[in-house]
Amino acid sequence: MTVKNRGDGAWLYNNVSSPFLFLSGFLFAIAIIFQRNLIFKTVEFVIILMLLILLKKSIKLFISTILFLAIVFFNALSPAGRVLYRIGRFVITKDALELGIKKGLDIVSLFYLSKIIIRRDLILPGKIGMVLGRAFVYLNLLFENREKLDIREPIKSIDQIMLDVYNSSIVVNKRNSSRTTVKGALVLFFFLSTSFLIIFF
Repeated sequence: MTVKNRGDGAWLYNNVSSPFLFLSGFLFAIAIIFQRNLIFKTVEFVIILMLLILLKKSIKLFISTILFLAIVFFNALSPAGRVLYRIGRFVITKDALELGIKKGLDIVSLFYLSKIIIRRDLILPGKIGMVLGRAFVYLNLLFENREKLDIREPIKSIDQIMLDVYNSSIVVNKRNSSRTTVKGALVLFFFLSTSFLIIFF
């Protein structure tokens, strides 16, 4: 199942430049990884989902749910801590289950976070930054077009996807490119500060 509602003109994109948003997202990713509290980690995941909805980005519910469950399952194969359930020889323990949920939330959160912070007008400083920025954009576009993959004609469909990505309009118009406003910077500063502070709770 896919929740899809695309559009432009969201407040975040109008008040935060693409490089500043990318850097903020990178710092938020660090906060997500180092967050050990399951409740706070879940709240961060919900915030990311809310941002996706507000920014009118697609949410791949089926894929993300399968990925999450797979991570939890394979982590449960290494039992640790208090035993919660026994299914034959299979043992589900508290620590292994909790760690699996945390890892699953990390992976899915980072996946969706990349959809927010990688914009088509992303240009990082310097020549290397420019190349990396374009690479991130192309990878994001490739993933968005993966539904066009035809198993019956894999070579032809992959070629068509690559052609569509190459021909997609990712030309940056600097005059229309958003800049980081004071309001945008303050909102991200408050958000990131809170994310790092709750790591210690």
